[in-house]
Amino acid sequence: MAVSILISALATLSATLFMEELIDSYIVPLLGMAAPDFGPLAERLLSLAAVLAAGILCSYAYSRRYYVCLYPQLTRAHTVRTGLFQCP
Repeated sequence: MAVSILISALATLSATLFMEELIDSYIVPLLGMAAPDFGPLAERLLSLAAVLAAGILCSYAYSRRYYVCLYPQLTRAHTVRTGLFQCP
């Protein structure tokens, strides 16, 4: 579970850091070109999409596992709470 959390966090971090690289390495140079080549930008965007997809899958996996592990405790707590505050 810790590995999934780490991968999800790193995917989010890479998306955040990508903004600087996107502007400095791709957008600004494309502005100065007469016939811009969007190939390298498309490749980088696809690789970012793959990293983010892995982050989404890992986030889903650890949240699902967390829910499955805690479901019995959550239902027990709900039963106790509804029993305590039930009006006669």
